[in-house]
Parts: sequence; structure tokens; C-alpha cells
Amino acid sequence: MPYHTHVDSLTVLHNQLQGLAAYERMSRAEFEVLHAEGARRRPTMSVPLRGFLAGRPGIPLGVEASIAWAKGFPGVWFARREEIAAIAHADPATPRAAI
Repeated sequence: MPYHTHVDSLTVLHNQLQGLAAYERMSRAEFEVLHAEGARRRPTMSVPLRGFLAGRPGIPLGVEASIAWAKGFPGVWFARREEIAAIAHADPATPRAAI
């Protein structure tokens, strides 16, 4: 699963001391680029949320607004990592590491 620290709640809201508006702008910009790339490949976007940050009053409203906005795009699928892993594991085309 690709992991992007620039849309991680810890990076933006805590380490960089930016506000929710900056986090929403970065998340939406990332999503728009990945959605456009989706015409050529299957991109994924990981949205890491830390409870001690994302659980603060006001933060869930911004996250929910961003999710609602993204759901308005065609062909978007929201899944937990476990769901993505199960699909990848079942797909014989998924590269496998030699053990």
C-alpha cells in the first residue's frame, strides 16, 4: 500500500503546524491528480489519520467534507487496507516476494 506522508495528519497538522484548511487543500489536490491518472492506471491514495489529531473537535468535519467531495467523482472506491490487501492477495497478477 503506498504511503504518502504529505497527506498524513501527523505531518500536516502536528509536525508542520498547519491547519485543517491546508490539510484539506493538500488532500484534495492529491486526489484530483490521482483521479486523473486513474484513466491510465489504478492509483491508490492512503489517508492516514491519527486519533489524537483527527479526533480533535472540528477535524472530523473537514475530513468528512473531503470524503463527501471525493465521492462525487466517478469510479472512486473507498476501502480499508484489509479490503485492498484481500483483493491484491486474490489476484494472481499481484507480485509475490520469494520467502
